[in-house]
Amino acid sequence: MLYKKDFFIKVLFSVWFFGIGVGLYQLWSYMNTPGELGEIPYFWPESSQIEFQDKAKLVIFVHPHCPCSRASLNELSRILPHNQEKIDVHIIFYHPSKFDLNWVHSDLWEIAKTFPKTTLHIDSKSHEIKTFSPKTSGQVYLFSRDKELLYVGGITNSRGHEGTSIGKDAIINWLKEGKKPPQKSFVFGCSLFHSGEKEILEKS
Repeated sequence: MLYKKDFFIKVLFSVWFFGIGVGLYQLWSYMNTPGELGEIPYFWPESSQIEFQDKAKLVIFVHPHCPCSRASLNELSRILPHNQEKIDVHIIFYHPSKFDLNWVHSDLWEIAKTFPKTTLHIDSKSHEIKTFSPKTSGQVYLFSRDKELLYVGGITNSRGHEGTSIGKDAIINWLKEGKKPPQKSFVFGCSLFHSGEKEILEKS
């Protein structure tokens, strides 16, 4: 009888550890699965309503309620001190038509408002999203003064994780030393779109 009880306990522990292992693997897989980049504009899209002056541009698209994008904004805040007036920085917040403006004014909006010399946009008609074709919240575009795409991708190395990453480090090295970054890298974050909106935008 004692043998059967010990065996039953061992089976329970095995199932429990297996369940934990599966859960941890799924979490790891989710955190390290990159999002879509979408169609890449290799030169500054002239249809953008953002005025392009004689300065390089960094544009980042953010879903106001993407928890992963807090890390992206925090990493952007670490890029900004290296700027030295070399780039104009624009943060574009996605705003689906069925929500009012209060929906956009999330904690991520409040974080972005504190960034110096950074312009915030509410993309209420999705004009800039249609123009640049990002698919993932936290997606960054860096264009040179000559309107050539230098980098597209993310500035974190997994979803919601701060620290060293190919994108952030490459942009900082370009700002400090003029070293040309890799043209693209992975972006980690939630889908930029609200349920059903992606298909609508792709058809429009």
